[in-house]
Formats: sequence, C-alpha cells, structure tokens
Amino acid sequence: MLKSLHCVVVLGALGIAAFACTAGSTQGGSGLGSTPVRQAEVTSPTSGLKVTATISAVTLGEECANTPAAGSKASTGIAASDCAAPPPSSAKEDAGGGAGGFAAAPGGCGGYCQSSNVQIAFTSTAGTKGATVEVVSVTLHDAQTGKLLDTLKSSKPQEWNGNGYAAWDQVVPPATELKASYDLTSPAWSTLNGSDSARTTNAYGTAYTLDVTLRIDGVEVTLESVAVNREPPVAT
Repeated sequence: MLKSLHCVVVLGALGIAAFACTAGSTQGGSGLGSTPVRQAEVTSPTSGLKVTATISAVTLGEECANTPAAGSKASTGIAASDCAAPPPSSAKEDAGGGAGGFAAAPGGCGGYCQSSNVQIAFTSTAGTKGATVEVVSVTLHDAQTGKLLDTLKSSKPQEWNGNGYAAWDQVVPPATELKASYDLTSPAWSTLNGSDSARTTNAYGTAYTLDVTLRIDGVEVTLESVAVNREPPVAT
C-alpha cells in the first residue's frame, strides 16, 4: 500500500500562516503527522507550487575512497586522487536498482567498491517559480522492527539529464519530472554485522529501510524507502 503525505499552508484568523500536513494512502489508508511515507506531496507556501517526492531507489554499499564521510579523505585515509579511476560506466540509469556507482576500493587501489546512494523522484505542477529542496536527515532502520540503526550523511546532489547524472542546484522547476541522486556515507557495518547479541543475522541477511527527511520550500516531510539489503561484495 502506497502511503502519501499532503502538506498545505493554512492562514489563521490573525493572518499567521501555519503548515498542516495529512498522511494518507492512494489506496484509501490513512496515517498521522510526520509518520514516514512512501510518497509525499507538498504545496509551497511561497509559490503554491505542488511538488511530489518519492524514494525511487536505494543502494547500501561501502565507504569508498572517493565518497568520504568528511573532508577530502575517506575514513581509511586514502584520497580519491590517490587511486586509479573506476572503470567506465554505461552512464545509464538503473531503473530498478539504484544509482550507487563503483568507486576505488577503500582498502587500496587494486579493486572497486559500490558506494551508498539514494535516488528521489520529484514531480511538480505548472507554476512560475521552482521549489528549493534540502536534505535534513537520512536514517537507517531495521525493516522488521523499525529500530533506528544509523544516521547517514548526504552529499553531491545530482539530477538525471537523460544521458547521465550531472550537478543539481536542488531546485525542482515547475511542470517537470526530475530524478535526483545523492551520495550517502556508508552504514557502520562493523556495528551492524551481528556483533549485537540482540541481532541474529548479519548485515547482508538483514532487511533495512531508509528514511529521508526533506525540506521543500520550508515544509518538512519524511520519505520511507521499500525494504532493501546491503549490497554484496563486488568481485574484482
């Protein structure tokens, strides 16, 4: 069942604007408040533009040398420039499996690893002004229990231009369908790999969901992905 969230601006008796959000389902269900949803629709309080957002794909990969968590070096201390470039990509969007690309392996320059990534699809109605998008937070959860497992950082916003991903200014223009991509830091797999006695499966056998909180023209909504698994090791 596809849950959806609708946010509008309500003008009070004193002329003070307030945000009112209702969560529901395209198939008749309902939810409340800021509960994570599969699809959210926001009405911009400044332009009236309606923007719909959905997580279209998630890749849970590794911390690669050219996708550092902070600064110019990965957690391993290997700079992206120190490693050979990854093999050429087909530059085609993976319609079913995410845009997480291959990067130089963090353990050295002799192999490749797949980094973490999230794709978000936006659609907007006709209007005169685009809506600005910000990623507020990205959190990883156990798909069965909903337990919060980790907080990830997003970077490198890009949009699909028909041939590949290019830098994106995080503005959704009016009357458009836009496919965005964000690189993510890798989950702390060493912690999630069954070392906790409460967990009975390793990181590859566990299903996860990703919650992404967006701020669209000042209105915050939280999107939830479908259940996904950690990417298996890449053969080199």
